[in-house]
Amino acid sequence: MMMKTNKKLLTMLCAAALTVSATPLGVLPAVTPLDSRVNAVDTEEQDANLGLKDALKDDFKFGMHIDSYTSNPELWLENFLQHCNLGCTDRLFLDYYDLAECEDKLNPPVTIPDKYDQMLKMLEENGIPFYLGWLFPDNTDFFWKENYEHNSPYVTKEVANQRLENYIRNIFTKLAEDYPNLKIEGCTVIGEVFTDKGELKYETMKKIYGDAEFAENAFVYARKYAPESCKLYIEDYNCISKDFRTVMFAFTKDLVEKELLDGIDLGITMDAVNVCIDTAIENLLELTGKKAKE
Repeated sequence: MMMKTNKKLLTMLCAAALTVSATPLGVLPAVTPLDSRVNAVDTEEQDANLGLKDALKDDFKFGMHIDSYTSNPELWLENFLQHCNLGCTDRLFLDYYDLAECEDKLNPPVTIPDKYDQMLKMLEENGIPFYLGWLFPDNTDFFWKENYEHNSPYVTKEVANQRLENYIRNIFTKLAEDYPNLKIEGCTVIGEVFTDKGELKYETMKKIYGDAEFAENAFVYARKYAPESCKLYIEDYNCISKDFRTVMFAFTKDLVEKELLDGIDLGITMDAVNVCIDTAIENLLELTGKKAKE
């Protein structure tokens, strides 16, 4: 059964969420006041078959990703084609058993599960662009261990850099080889690098690097191997903590100046009720030297 679109409700929700979606640097969308948007929707004929991508096409791209918990891929596909114009994935390329069995410990193999393969082929066949989420292997401690074994010592910084570069290269190489007509529109390279106090968040990276060098390296490798169509983003949710903001925006500004970063993804985990969105946007605009529109 297809989902029906309540345009008034969706307009209200999406207008409220607009400033917390992925925001390309210097390309903040012009926002029509919420009241006028809702009133405009009130005057339109309700169409149960109208998809999100059509109902709010002037302001948003809509996407959803398939994962291991998707029990009905056929229904997912039906709803996707009705409502979405962007495909998304999240942490889909690492398989522990493939890593454990590979002979070249500096060259991590890339694995695409069948469900993701079906989605990527569908995107390619329908000319729908693709957004790759969380490129950096942040939640896989074994990736940074000798022989990819949980109980082994951590590798050296040099080995970590080689693995990371080869892994990112292998992702984009496999996508290009298996889905040659797929347009990769964007990629979240890494997320949540710093804590609310502005300290380095990744315990593993503290042990290997000691600072945020690993995050910059991820952007260097992503820029090197990603197709030209792919914009590179960093993701985080906390834009109000002063300690976090100071460190985060200094780090992102440095990446922008080095032409390694195209935007900041504030993420759906951002608390739009308690977080000062104006502060977030002002900080984003600081990176571009622009001012918010009145």
